[in-house]
Amino acid sequence: MKILVSSIACNPYGGSENAYGWRACRAIAKDHDLWILTGDFNREYLERAKAEGLVPPNMRFFYIGKTEPPHENRLIARAQSWLEYMRFQDRIMPLARELHAEVQFDRAHLVTYTTWRVACPLWQLGIPLIWGPISGTEQFPLGFLGILSWSSRAFEFARIAQGWIGRLSPAIRACARHAARIPTTHAQARDWMIDLRGRSEGVTVFCNVFFAEQYIAELRRDWPATPPTGPLRIFGSGNLEGRKGVALALRALAKAKEQGLRFTYLISSRGPELAHLQRLTQQLGLEHEVDLGNPLARPDFLAALRASDIYLLPSLREGAGQTMMEAMLAGCAPVVADWGGPREIVADGCGVRVPVTNVDRMVDDICAALLRLDGNRAQITALGRAAQERIATHYNEETYRRDTNENYRLAGLGNESPA
Repeated sequence: MKILVSSIACNPYGGSENAYGWRACRAIAKDHDLWILTGDFNREYLERAKAEGLVPPNMRFFYIGKTEPPHENRLIARAQSWLEYMRFQDRIMPLARELHAEVQFDRAHLVTYTTWRVACPLWQLGIPLIWGPISGTEQFPLGFLGILSWSSRAFEFARIAQGWIGRLSPAIRACARHAARIPTTHAQARDWMIDLRGRSEGVTVFCNVFFAEQYIAELRRDWPATPPTGPLRIFGSGNLEGRKGVALALRALAKAKEQGLRFTYLISSRGPELAHLQRLTQQLGLEHEVDLGNPLARPDFLAALRASDIYLLPSLREGAGQTMMEAMLAGCAPVVADWGGPREIVADGCGVRVPVTNVDRMVDDICAALLRLDGNRAQITALGRAAQERIATHYNEETYRRDTNENYRLAGLGNESPA
């Protein structure tokens, strides 16, 4: 098929959404011809990738917007990226119509960003639009606002308000009604999008994060003959926003330390909540156990994953959790919140899901889980093996291609018109 793709983030050398956009487009291009609308800030990287032979001839890139350096403040930079994305979607239709008149596309597909909060106008081309996989429907539990810095509290309130405003947006509601298929990253997102769309037809669960076989092989660890000994090696990563729940993890670790737990906790990332978490680390007396906010080069990051026993990041607002899935693939036993995407990805037997109740109870539950695992090191190995197998089996490129192609097929059955 000839597919018109909207993927503002698409960079083979980037991380997070950029890395996902690139992987997704490369995977889809194994089965279809792609015309990809992307941000101008990707131009130099994609041209470099093309020069290095990484871009197949059936992937064609068209650049929209202009490159502006991100603000040094991470929260402001995030708002800047949202404004840039809204401008991107406002600008794509003239080029999309011009290309469609020439190429006659079979499908349109939004790959990134994976949010419902900005409409994708490509449904107006008169061809089936696959909108997603979509996430961003998760709500931060208000009872946990007290663990956040003031700036993060303000951000979460603004996000909640924007979400209710977004539900009233004529453009967003039109996109939800007219999209042929709306894959969503987890069940809560599916229910949210069914309500927004006004019907369940065409709305499915389809996690957007996946890994190529080469990467799966690269991350697999060599399992020791005996369970790990010494202090627990605990890892966490992801943009340090308040929603990631690191404050909960630190409080739980402080309680576990009082009860004799020996551990190290490495968080290889930075973000707007870093200063708040550094202060909390000092207040809790964890300076010697916690290494916070020191990013790792990619080889060191992968090595740290393979060397860790547990992945601890009880995120309270997470669509999927790409780094969590990488850690699972590397054999870490995940300890996560029973909430959002991790609730479904961390299945029974491959990790610990901690109920989201209240701050004190959740801190106690995380502490208890860590002490229990520390006392049964063989269980850490068993959970890590099961976690690795789950990601390698259910979230690989073959599965992504199969489910994407099924969405393309179903989108052509004529059910894209609103009921």
